[in-house]
Amino acid sequence: MNYKTIKRCAHVFRVLLLSFTFVALGVVGFWIFSPTQVDSFGRRVVKKYEKYHREKFNRCESLLALNGEAALGCFEECLNEVNEIKNGDRLAPCKRRAYELMAAALDEAGNYSEELSWIEKWIAFDGRDVNALVRRALVKRKIPGLKEEGTEELRTLYQMVPGTKEVSINYACSLLEEKKYFDAFYVVDDFLNRPENSVADGWQMFVDTGKSFNAAQCSNLTPDVRQEGRLNFKLRLQPGVTKIRIDPPPYMMLEISCPELVSAAASAPQLEFFDLPLGFNQVVRCGDFLQTSGENDPYFFWALPESSISTREAIWSFSVRVKKVLPADIDILFTPSVSETLENTLLKNGKAELLARFRQMRDSKAEFAQARVAASIAQGYLELFWRNAPDSFSQARKKRVLVSKTQETNSYVLDYQFSLDTAFSQLRIDLPDIPNISYRLDLLEIQNSKGEIFAFPLEAFTPASLHNVKKDGRTFRVTGPDPFFCFDPPEVAAEITSLKIRGVGK
Repeated sequence: MNYKTIKRCAHVFRVLLLSFTFVALGVVGFWIFSPTQVDSFGRRVVKKYEKYHREKFNRCESLLALNGEAALGCFEECLNEVNEIKNGDRLAPCKRRAYELMAAALDEAGNYSEELSWIEKWIAFDGRDVNALVRRALVKRKIPGLKEEGTEELRTLYQMVPGTKEVSINYACSLLEEKKYFDAFYVVDDFLNRPENSVADGWQMFVDTGKSFNAAQCSNLTPDVRQEGRLNFKLRLQPGVTKIRIDPPPYMMLEISCPELVSAAASAPQLEFFDLPLGFNQVVRCGDFLQTSGENDPYFFWALPESSISTREAIWSFSVRVKKVLPADIDILFTPSVSETLENTLLKNGKAELLARFRQMRDSKAEFAQARVAASIAQGYLELFWRNAPDSFSQARKKRVLVSKTQETNSYVLDYQFSLDTAFSQLRIDLPDIPNISYRLDLLEIQNSKGEIFAFPLEAFTPASLHNVKKDGRTFRVTGPDPFFCFDPPEVAAEITSLKIRGVGK
């Protein structure tokens, strides 16, 4: 290499070094003088990364109702992709939800050994997650040779966190299985009467001003506690609120009745709560009262009529009567034979106060059951949901009609036509949630935009999935709460415009 070549290379090196220096100075200057743009760019990158994984998790969840095996494979792939995600990361809630759904699906399939291995990974991700620790104890109780270990884990958890619903109720159930009725009742009674489980604590309100419900428009609610367990909330609404969402305390089964919604403005129209368009999550409507399911995110929401939407700050009073409801898992305590045994034990041990609470609990349970049956027997809703894969069914995509009993025939007549003005890949029909009833369908048909009618052969018709419904020919028998069946529409040459259903329930 001659001198000129060496000199030329040196010049090139100097130019490159000077370019890198200017770039570095530019980056430093950008960070110093434009921090807002730097933050905005960073947020966009993180948001894109988060959106990609969230959408993938959502696709896996939507698969659960269609193909459980494919959903498990999808979740496994997603969890392997985010294996390095730690608790506290933006995607941590998605990862936790995936572990929870995988465990539930494997449990339903009876694959307890594999379920246990995934729960161990869940606990490694978040060793303080009580749900994961309870699930591990419960699945161990189902595996031969590990039952005692699972029972001991439940006992230890109860000693550590006795005020937690999952721990207390599952520990009580394990005691009931061993016929330790007094100990089981003591655990339930202790859980219900703990100060931290007050029905007045943990309420929240979200509002929607056109950008959907979000954490930025959330406020904690502190009610005035009145007689007979009635709570009164003052709802302070900013201008332009179109929807209100109320979140009751999580992990508690509550009966919410006698709701009253009153505006502080004298000129505002009075609203009947149950006449408003309502939506629910982990909450079930039973006639004229609501019941929360005891899960992690219960809420109900409603849209304000246009005449009630204010351009200025508005104040509403929302009051409800609230009382705790006992989960069905411990119903055995109130069967005649067990109830008598427990009462005798409490009397023999001089536990007069506990005995009084047990009797009150038993009577309240019976009253609630009667009220629910009476409310559901009177009327129920027939609902039609639709979705486009990979989206899941949603309250935003549904239509419903109220079905009441006819006095002449002492039956529920279904004869309704739903109009459809959007594309979809699957339909779901939610039958009226009425106990011990069977619906015989005489007609289920769709019509397209050309006026062509396609009727489903109901005898041979096989739904894509069933929930708390058993099908026998044309008959659909309700076997539990929230009964529904899903089905795929036939391929037609034009857009589907309506669905018609006709039948009778007895």
